[in-house]
Amino acid sequence: MWLRAGNWEAAAQAVATIESWRRKPAPLAWMAEARLHLLGLRATWPLLAELGWLSPALLEDIVQRSPDPLLPKLMRSFEANFDASSIYLNQVLARAEVDSGYKPARKLWARTRNGHYLPNPAMQLRRGDGWQPVYEALKLDWVDRGTGTDDTFRTRPALAVARASERMAGRRARVVLSAEA
Repeated sequence: MWLRAGNWEAAAQAVATIESWRRKPAPLAWMAEARLHLLGLRATWPLLAELGWLSPALLEDIVQRSPDPLLPKLMRSFEANFDASSIYLNQVLARAEVDSGYKPARKLWARTRNGHYLPNPAMQLRRGDGWQPVYEALKLDWVDRGTGTDDTFRTRPALAVARASERMAGRRARVVLSAEA
């Protein structure tokens, strides 16, 4: 109501009384819009970034009503130049790498090179009442026969898995040796 009336100070005060308003998309949007009018774009930027993470649709609504003409320009530039899929996916995969120090790392992926991941060769998948190595379940030998070449730029999947396994075995051996010392 205060926002529609253009009473930005009252709107900000009302939102501030809402418990955990920063974690709820609607109140966060209300506060961001009120502060955008009261304090300007620079001071409101952190709230707008949080809102963009929690609710891109609500951020877009605020951008369209922004009193600062720079905000819509920044948004258009961001949308034109941002490749969300690779950035976010690489972060998720990196946290689940075999060598990741992230806690709790799931140790699901072995990175063969930057941006290239394979399932962890040590992973076991449940099959019926027992467990089966991941690459046996994925029929790696069958996949390997149908993909890759002898060209150095197109490594066969089985070779990439073997290299990753050797690299991981070497790291485990170093960890055991350093633990014994």
